[in-house]
Amino acid sequence: INNDDIMEVALKTEQLLCFLSILSYEIAKAVISKDMGNALKLSDLYSEKFQAMKLKNKYMVACNAFYLAIIHFHFARLTGEEEHRIRGENTFLLSREWSNYSNWNFLNKLLLIEAELHYTRKDFDQAAKCYEAS
Repeated sequence: INNDDIMEVALKTEQLLCFLSILSYEIAKAVISKDMGNALKLSDLYSEKFQAMKLKNKYMVACNAFYLAIIHFHFARLTGEEEHRIRGENTFLLSREWSNYSNWNFLNKLLLIEAELHYTRKDFDQAAKCYEAS
């Protein structure tokens, strides 16, 4: 049995937090291993299943925001598609909101996402400042 099988059963039995936990792990693993094609596929699955929902465990959403922003800014630069830039910027805004609740936990990630935002906008000086600050 593999994670795909477990996620399929979790969805069928409406064990959404189980599904989200495994999906979050798979997204992080794909980004860390630079498997960005798979990361995008998983990001789309995440968006399809969870972004429209109001989850009781919102901390899971906050934890995923970092990886989702990295994925979408990467593809915005790679493809020039506006959809990825918008999704990255929306995730940045979500991360900024979370950093207000716990600066200690989220500020460094927020600064990295902000650096990616500036890099995507070709504002390299501001990107460098945010990378350094993170």
